[in-house]
Amino acid sequence: MVLGMSMTSFAADETTNATVKISGADGATLTYVQIVEPDRGSEDGWKIVPGFEKAFTDAGLTIKDLLQNTPDTNAAQGKITSNTKLSALLESLRLNATTTITGNQFTATKGGVYLIIADKEGWTYAPMLAYVPVDSTTDVNVTAKGEENQVRKAISADGQSVAAGDIVKYTVNANYPFYSSNYEDVLFKVTDTLTNANFLIDATHPVTVTINGAPAARTDYTVSDSNETDTLTVNFNYDYNKAGATVEITYYAKVSESVSSESPLKNKVTSETASTHDGTPTKTEYIVISTPVKATIKKVDLTDSTITLEGAVFALHRVVNGTDMVVATATTDDNGIATFNGLDAQDTTYYIVETQAPSGYKIDGIEHHLSGATANEPTTNTVKDSATKITTITTTYSFTDFGESGITTITNTKLSALPSTGGIGTTIFTIAGCVIMIAAAGLFFASRKKSDNK
Repeated sequence: MVLGMSMTSFAADETTNATVKISGADGATLTYVQIVEPDRGSEDGWKIVPGFEKAFTDAGLTIKDLLQNTPDTNAAQGKITSNTKLSALLESLRLNATTTITGNQFTATKGGVYLIIADKEGWTYAPMLAYVPVDSTTDVNVTAKGEENQVRKAISADGQSVAAGDIVKYTVNANYPFYSSNYEDVLFKVTDTLTNANFLIDATHPVTVTINGAPAARTDYTVSDSNETDTLTVNFNYDYNKAGATVEITYYAKVSESVSSESPLKNKVTSETASTHDGTPTKTEYIVISTPVKATIKKVDLTDSTITLEGAVFALHRVVNGTDMVVATATTDDNGIATFNGLDAQDTTYYIVETQAPSGYKIDGIEHHLSGATANEPTTNTVKDSATKITTITTTYSFTDFGESGITTITNTKLSALPSTGGIGTTIFTIAGCVIMIAAAGLFFASRKKSDNK
């Protein structure tokens, strides 16, 4: 018989005092429920625990289906070989596993089959089944199989700032979740959503997937058609043989013109796992915020820095592939402030030149080279929502802006004017000159009149 049990097995004392020990589930909450128990009146000596019969019927399973080897072979390791219908049975019964296990073991006082559930936030464990023979006092060892549901995302070049038009490479790492071979419709997908960027997918910028460092076969996953959109999805065709493997996904995004220090580049990558595609998934979200740097100019009077100057026009220069280019212009407001957004912190070629001075002032005429854009330590915040099984981890990369404390102060000199010394200046000479001219004119006409009288 498959179960290897007969009525004579119960001739001895039916008292069982076996210790079921669970390993590999550190930090998890362990619960159990007995689903098969001894029955003297049945042909094979076993019966389904009352109340669970419908679950077996709905799954199309019998007690014999649970055990495909003799119990003596399995008892030492606590293993039970399952079939492809078992997933439906275990899913329907797992909520009945309500008896809490203290530590990592419990005492089975009755022979039979026990369903053991491990639950740990951020992890997925396969349900465990332990067979305990009648009259046994031998330990039964069960090994939990599970993997952490984690996903990590990073810009490939650590600490890279972003600017409009940049092409940024991203790397996502996740653990291949563990579900046993019983589950035929496992959900495992990774989705990334961008803010202020679109995905760039072409021959030069492909989406690549590796599993334990080796390129994944194209039959292992599908990629959504995401070129020039803000959402990318990689859906895995689940293979339980890859459980526990490290998955790495790389892809590219092009930063939009809308990016700024106030509206940074934002990426939210979500890993979803579930035993069925229509089940409630466990989600891990990892958000990366990359804040562009900016250059702020403050225009003030040379002799009185409290006087701010409106209307100064500046050109921002940058050397691109060896060519000096004007990449932006800005005009100071009534507070004397002009700002250039979306600069690249790694670029050391930026400089600012004044092209138009405020009314009544001279152009500065100096190339003001920018410096001081340094990366700050990234800040990370983790929020867990146990109700929906979502863990959100947000990492922000920020930079100290160009200039001292993020501001470059530029002064202007007023236009020159004729000075007043406080004396009479040229006035007296002007009057004297006029008198002489009048006198000369009078003498000229008097002399001419005398000549006419002769």
